[in-house]
Formats: sequence, C-alpha cells, structure tokens
Amino acid sequence: DEDGPPEDAPTVESNPVEEMDKLLEYSFLKACKIMKKTELPILSSNFFKNHVIAACPPDQTIDIKKSSHKKLSVFLAKMKSKGVIDTNIIKGVESVTLIKYENPLLKNLVINEERVKQVEAPSNAPVVAECYRVTADVLPILSKFGYEKGDILKRAEIRKCFMDYVKKEGLQEDKILRLNPQLAGTFRTKENVLTLTIEDAINKFIGKMTHTHEITVAGNRILHTGKLDPIDITVTVRSSNKKVTLVNNLEQFGIKLDEFSKECQGIGASATITDVPGKKTPSVLVQGNQVLYVYRLLTEKYRINKNYIRGLEFAPKKKK
Repeated sequence: DEDGPPEDAPTVESNPVEEMDKLLEYSFLKACKIMKKTELPILSSNFFKNHVIAACPPDQTIDIKKSSHKKLSVFLAKMKSKGVIDTNIIKGVESVTLIKYENPLLKNLVINEERVKQVEAPSNAPVVAECYRVTADVLPILSKFGYEKGDILKRAEIRKCFMDYVKKEGLQEDKILRLNPQLAGTFRTKENVLTLTIEDAINKFIGKMTHTHEITVAGNRILHTGKLDPIDITVTVRSSNKKVTLVNNLEQFGIKLDEFSKECQGIGASATITDVPGKKTPSVLVQGNQVLYVYRLLTEKYRINKNYIRGLEFAPKKKK
C-alpha cells in the first residue's frame, strides 16, 4: 500500500512522568518568578495550591502524584538543592521562606503562554466593619432621614444624619450643641445640663444604638450584635497527657468548621469538631500544639486580620 507510512518511520512516545515533571517545574518556576517578596514566608501547601497550580497553563493540569517526585516535600527539596528557594520546617510544618530571584532557572525562564486577564472574584478575606442598629431611642431623629428601627448604619452615616438634624434645628454654636427637648429626652440628661460639645453629643447619640459588627465574606454579609470576640487559639492537655490545640469562634468570621478541620489534617494531625465546656459555640480540636500552623492558616489562607486572632503566645517556644 503506497499510501501507508514507511515501515521504518520512527515513532516518538512521550513519557507521561517526564511530561508531568516538566509541567510541575515550569509552573513552580513561573509562580516563583511572579511572586512578591512581601508574600513570604508562606506555608508550602498554600504556595502549591494558590500559586503553583494557578501558574499552570490553562489547558493542562498538575498532578504531583503522577510526577517522579510523588510528594510536594520531595519536589521542594529538589528545588532547594537547585538553589531556587529556601524552606524551613517548624513542628512538621514546612514553609517557603525565600525565593532566590537571581537563580539562572528563574532569570532565564520564558513564560510560554500569554497572561490571561483574570476577573476579580469576591475576596474571601473577611472584612469587619463596626456598625450600629437603629433603636427606639434614636428613631425619632433618624426616621426623619428615612431609617426604620433595626436598620444598620455605619458611624459616618449616623454622624451625617445627626449633624444635618443639628443644622436644620439651628442648635450648633461653634463646637457647642444647645440641647432642645427632643435631644434632652434622647440623652436623658439632667435638667441643669443645657449644652454638650458636638463630639460628646455624637458619641452619646451613637451610644443609644446597638453596637453591631458587619462581617463580609466573599460577598456574603454576617451581622454580629455586640462585642466581636476574636478567634481564640488555646492549648490544653487531654487524656494520656497529650497536648491538643483548640480553635474557637471561627464561624462568626464565616469559616466553616468541617472545612477548617480538613485543612488542619493537611499536617498529618487528626482534627475534629468538639464542644468545649464554657464555650458558646463548637471548637475545632487538633492533635498536638499546632498554634503556629493554625495561625498561619488563618492569616494566609483565610486572610483573617491578626487583630482578630488571640493565642499566638501558646505556640511552641523556639529552642535556643
């Protein structure tokens, strides 16, 4: 048959393991090249999930188990030996601490595909804002601006309404406010008190409202009345004198307990959801002192502001 291929034509067989090794290294180097120094240190698991996989060309998929390395730690050790990165391991948790941008592998890297413009997805970082709920005390004034009992306002919105009311009633003299019967009734001031400073009056007015926190996560709004307790990390000793790490108040920041406990299992420690005496809500229990891992998980993956995390002082002390 003249139309068929020559019998001695060479056939090129691609090795899937070698192909995956090449894809993994290319995506890793690309992630390193575009990563900012300010994003370091970062948990190795988060670096892989959020940066290496994101750097993979859109028509391909990384599966580290199909590479010759099999495990992320083995691959990172190779990249470290090539002088691309530095890592450290604390309590079994590995982090990428340094990227050596002058390394020839990074300097000479050519990014093959065009950068695809990414549509901004709603941020998963919880945004916490202080708000105030309209109560019966302040309703007579705020209703003039279209608000109803139970409505949620930010401080700046309340201030504007209050000052508009004061100006309309002609109650301001420089930085002093003359109390009219309505404000005197709202503040429940003594009969001999006829004036207040503008700032004191605003603070008193806001003080008559219900303090609320608005937590926005990925476009979803959670309202929390009263004081916002931080995420609480503690270490205690359970049966057989073994230490465990307890994490409480996750749900009020929009973090699902089952999802968080699975994340904690990534370090090889068992994690469960449990009720702790004295706590209003369930806690995540992780075997061992995992304070440092939990803190990094909260600040890096869940992007919780460190001001809303308590308990870092219980992390294992570094040996001198």
